[in-house]
Amino acid sequence: SYWDLDMALSRDFHVLEGKFITLRAEGFNITNSVRYQDPATSFSTSTTFGTIRASYDPRILQAAVKFTF
Repeated sequence: SYWDLDMALSRDFHVLEGKFITLRAEGFNITNSVRYQDPATSFSTSTTFGTIRASYDPRILQAAVKFTF
């Protein structure tokens, strides 16, 4: 098992009556922890049996701006 820390921040700015801008920033795996996938369990590939050959996604950051009218 593993754990990860995801965060999101958003802020609304009112521009005119009934119109506003939303700024949003999101981060996934904020701590950038290494999360290994399961080891190879197939005996047919005896050279890679029991080795961990991959990991899950690294830190991902994204931002967005939305204008609502």
